[in-house]
Amino acid sequence: MPTTVVKEDDPRSQLKIAYEFKSNSGTGPGIYHGIISKKFLDKLKSKRGSYFIDENPDFDSGFSTLLYAESYLKTTYPIFISGHCRASNSGAMHNRASLHKGLSDFLNESSSDLKDILWSDLDELITIQVGIISCLKRFLPEVKKVLPEEKFEFNKQNIFNLLASSIGNGYENTTFKAEVKILKKIAKKWKVSAEAIPSRKLPTPGLLTDKGINKSAISENNKQINRLVIDGNILGVNNILDAIKVVESSTVDWAVLLKSLGHIRNFFLSEKNRIYSSDLVVEKLKNESFWEAQKMLENNIFANPFDNESLLLLGVMYFNENDFSMAIPYLARSLSFEFNIQGFDAYFHSLVKTNQLRVAQLVLENYSSEIRERNDQLFEHCRGVIEMASGNYSAAANIFNNISPQIDSSLYFYCAAYSAFLRGQAANANKFVKQAILFNENRDEYLELEAEIKAAL
Repeated sequence: MPTTVVKEDDPRSQLKIAYEFKSNSGTGPGIYHGIISKKFLDKLKSKRGSYFIDENPDFDSGFSTLLYAESYLKTTYPIFISGHCRASNSGAMHNRASLHKGLSDFLNESSSDLKDILWSDLDELITIQVGIISCLKRFLPEVKKVLPEEKFEFNKQNIFNLLASSIGNGYENTTFKAEVKILKKIAKKWKVSAEAIPSRKLPTPGLLTDKGINKSAISENNKQINRLVIDGNILGVNNILDAIKVVESSTVDWAVLLKSLGHIRNFFLSEKNRIYSSDLVVEKLKNESFWEAQKMLENNIFANPFDNESLLLLGVMYFNENDFSMAIPYLARSLSFEFNIQGFDAYFHSLVKTNQLRVAQLVLENYSSEIRERNDQLFEHCRGVIEMASGNYSAAANIFNNISPQIDSSLYFYCAAYSAFLRGQAANANKFVKQAILFNENRDEYLELEAEIKAAL
């Protein structure tokens, strides 16, 4: 590996570049993936009153370096090995439900409200870029105080272009159409061009790559593709580490790689890429051999990350076991390849059960046309479920009452009962909850509400 070291003598020029939003700046050269002297940290504390001020310490440290340091060093030698797993924040970047849960956990652990963490113009979008842009906005007053002679203004067009690129990434696209609507609304409010919004989003094969796959970097010598010539200049390869990343991003199943590059349209991997047949997996499930079925499905997905049927089966299996957090990523990826009403139902209710209501709302909006094609009542039913889960029982009761025919009649009576109970009308609430239990006597929450009402009577 090379040991090239580059000295950056003007960190504030990098700060200015970050505020131009021409590219994703990340979190800067800070303490998270860097080495900072105690002397410099003490200097920061004396100037700012604390080592870290912002709720996001990765960003705060990196951009404080750019603002206050006289210089810093960059090395092409990998001093740090970046950890990455499903439970980590970096693992959560690739599906919207995990991102939302990470944000919710962050807010619960912090001393700030959502309006203080995310820029209000962007709080309907759930992307890493929104978080970084919001950090830059919070940091701007300090920058202007330290550098009053410099001009640091937000370029909303560049910000919008960066946001538009952020919705085209990840392992699933279950909120893509809904996010496009949000972006168009932002473009109208900001009076900027919406041309940067991608026309579609294809889920990645399941790889994490820094450089990504760029079709324009591929040279074709003939129509029968049997080799790839990759132009490193187009991909921005500057050193051996960049080249290694490109090579790593290319070492996937040949057919998957070609599809990702756009050389094969409407491509589906054949049945032979599936190690275990669906019939064999279903037989294991019928015999309650869940562990064996799980391993078979995982092996199928490992062999073919586009195996929609195995993704759906594994997701539904976890859903039926009430392991909703595990069900979500598999169901989301399955729905990204092909809409399935049972898969949607399991995915939507998994989001509701894990209290990820903002994502559930986006997913519902995303699949509104597909849902209405199959069931006129289901879309409104799901709206009612979200209102009910949010504690808006009166609104939920009105929605359920207007659905004809109702998908679950007990939900109207349950929400009407709760609404009356919250208004102090215990007698009316008692009548409604009895009707709810008459329709569905196996719902624990109905029985719990009945006990509360009886105690109040």
